[in-house]
Amino acid sequence: MALLLVLTAAAFSYVVEGYRPHPLSSLPSSHRGRPDPSAERRRHLQDALISTTALIGIGALGLEDSQALAAGTARSVADIDVALEGKMHKFREYLGPKLTLVANTASYCALTDGNNKGLVSLYERYHDKGLNIVAVPSNEFAYQDPDESATIRKNMCGLYGVEFPILDKQRVQVGPQQDPLFATLTSADGMTGRIEWNYAKFLLDADGVPIRRYKPGVYPMDSPLQDDIDAYLTKGTLPPKRPRSLNDF
Repeated sequence: MALLLVLTAAAFSYVVEGYRPHPLSSLPSSHRGRPDPSAERRRHLQDALISTTALIGIGALGLEDSQALAAGTARSVADIDVALEGKMHKFREYLGPKLTLVANTASYCALTDGNNKGLVSLYERYHDKGLNIVAVPSNEFAYQDPDESATIRKNMCGLYGVEFPILDKQRVQVGPQQDPLFATLTSADGMTGRIEWNYAKFLLDADGVPIRRYKPGVYPMDSPLQDDIDAYLTKGTLPPKRPRSLNDF
């Protein structure tokens, strides 16, 4: 709960008071992109408040840290068109031989550093065993990824050594403007519901069918997510869900 309060305060402060430096601030200003801090913040205020409220509600209700998928109820994302560097590709080009992890990322979030480092560690440990990771930047949560896609990609690679694909920015939140990738991921039974915040994660099988969803507070390493990946890559099945931790939201 303390973590939820911190994130809530940060979200409101960010939107009302303006941009505050993150580790990316060590980069030259030409690499960071800094939009107009008045009109743009007002335009995103409503979305930020809604997203923050959703995050608090989910954490307070104590829902489980992952949502299992009932067999045969999800559609593959393999044939969905996604953009990378302005060019359209079928998502199947980014599927791992056994598993793929999809995460909506952000550059200036309290969760950014830990999650990005964890995703890199996860990729380094399991990529040769059949896992791929796909990052999907989004600017919908407290306006925490305002840069252009090329800048986001350059910063993630430069700061964290990311080698997995980083798609162009998308709208991931449930609603009429949601892009097809996350619309499909969030339409599967057991995986429905609004994206809680930055770094929600979906685990896909080799065919691009989602098999488990994880909340933003479930970090990549030393977590139920890593346990699931390790088990699936070695045994071909997911283990039972671990009981919710106090730090998960």
